[in-house]
Amino acid sequence: MWHGKGQHCWDSSRLARWSGLAGVIPTPKEQQMVKTTRPQREALHRVYVRIVQAQKPSAKLISYRQFRSTVQPGSCCIMVPFAGMWLGIEHDGYTHS
Repeated sequence: MWHGKGQHCWDSSRLARWSGLAGVIPTPKEQQMVKTTRPQREALHRVYVRIVQAQKPSAKLISYRQFRSTVQPGSCCIMVPFAGMWLGIEHDGYTHS
């Protein structure tokens, strides 16, 4: 949870699940893209592709833009929800859980 100017405070009512993969889908008012480096954006796209490939054909997919809006700023990296955990993506694109 973040409490500060320009940061979101998520509660359990805002958490959503789609096809078994945990994700935070903000409302349109909350959708503000976090500034990222090119390597971070490339890593985010790789994570999104993994989500899409893991989906059942009948599952409703979120768009890449909706997925990007789930990114949260971290102290030295960006954080994104993935498969029930948070992934950290460093400035150079290195991704870790």
